[in-house]
Amino acid sequence: MSHITSINVSNREEVIIMDYDGSNCPCKRVKCERHGNCAVCMEHHHSSKRKLLTACERLKVKEEDKKREK
Repeated sequence: MSHITSINVSNREEVIIMDYDGSNCPCKRVKCERHGNCAVCMEHHHSSKRKLLTACERLKVKEEDKKREK
């Protein structure tokens, strides 16, 4: 069960994020109650004052940066 979500990543163009399910969630915090639940995880990360990126968002940004370097 995955779907595409669009987010705005701090002064960068909009990045398309493919959401993960519980079986392939890239977050290293496997004991987290939000692990594998993309909607709840994104809500938690984006509602904080620091506007933290989720693990899948960080991976996507890193991948986009590598593409730009080439």
